[in-house]
Amino acid sequence: EINQFKNLSTLALFNNNLSQLPDTKTFASKLDSLFIDMNPINSLFPAIGSMKNLKKLGIAKTSISDAEIKEIEKLLPNCEVTIK
Repeated sequence: EINQFKNLSTLALFNNNLSQLPDTKTFASKLDSLFIDMNPINSLFPAIGSMKNLKKLGIAKTSISDAEIKEIEKLLPNCEVTIK
């Protein structure tokens, strides 16, 4: 159970065939890096809203739309979003 790691700051879930984010509410506000590249995830909402301290977000080769990427960039202006 991932929520056992209450102080998790980096989460890398590359290429795990995930269609949605796991439950991150226990540590979401502490995350500074999230990498979900190469997963068929098509949306990060609403979970991304509680990740206010995110500095790096890797979403290359996901199904997240360009419109949602723009929303994420507005929501998290200090976050580097990697899409390639």
